[in-house]
Amino acid sequence: MTSWAWALLPVALGIINGPLTSVTQCGGATVPPNLALCLAGHARTFGDPRVVDGLLTNLVASFGANVTTFLYLKLHDHSTKGKDRLENLKLAVDMRVGDKHKEDVRRMAHRMPNVSGLALIEDDVVFRQPPCQKSREFRVDNKSGTAWRTEETWQMLVGQLYNQYWCGVSIEQYERDTGVKFDVVIKSRPDVTFAGPAPPYCAFDYDTKACTARDWLFMLPGSVAVKALKRGYEEFEMCRTIMNRNKTKIAEIIVRASGMGKELKEDMGRPDEACQKCKKGIICPLCRRKDTPLKLIRRPGVPSGSLPGILPRHCGF
Repeated sequence: MTSWAWALLPVALGIINGPLTSVTQCGGATVPPNLALCLAGHARTFGDPRVVDGLLTNLVASFGANVTTFLYLKLHDHSTKGKDRLENLKLAVDMRVGDKHKEDVRRMAHRMPNVSGLALIEDDVVFRQPPCQKSREFRVDNKSGTAWRTEETWQMLVGQLYNQYWCGVSIEQYERDTGVKFDVVIKSRPDVTFAGPAPPYCAFDYDTKACTARDWLFMLPGSVAVKALKRGYEEFEMCRTIMNRNKTKIAEIIVRASGMGKELKEDMGRPDEACQKCKKGIICPLCRRKDTPLKLIRRPGVPSGSLPGILPRHCGF
């Protein structure tokens, strides 16, 4: 991997807590948890106010935790997901943001609460295969006709593992330097926002349960989050992650080998009994949580250029 400079930059923005209504809903006397929110990946639409507005209103204020933000924002993107190598070459667009958009990204970053880790990556990030036995290396085959064996896809997949790793390392360093311990950690893409209000913190069993929304967002107990976020890239560097199979195997690596299925206790991914999906004809108990709508904003300023998603009330994998 090429070297580039990144640093944890303290930004004196102050901690933004949720409104009093969240504390009231949670019993009034309860202490709001410490939440580490890490947005890591390509900042293609992070400069769009809709992303940060949704996070501030529907996550920070509605959830009601003491939020500390960590940002790893890449200002370029060569990744493509064409059906084959030829389509990758046709679709490959350098999405390096211009000066104006760069300032939009920077301005939105400073709107986030208590920013304690900020890295704006302007140069290409290129990963190198660690010295492994040949049988465990990813074999790039640009002539195979499948996009899942190309160099571009390999860079994209390892980059996703590194995004999570950066979050884990940054949160770990912050906890070590400040003595603060996070009760819950959310790792998300910088182009994903909350399209509706999240339930207050007391509606989540964040001490023992883990949640995921596609591969967009992970909500993890603070006790295991750092190890979970770091594991995927560490395994790649130690040649324990074999990325030379097919699309299904690679997708599994991103979601499972990133630590979610290894660091979490067996029951952390299971839904609460009260939140199980209902079967036809059975009266279901009420669940304090509701599905929280999410939105991936693909193009800035274009309402239709987005994809819906949810953080499900029946948290689980």
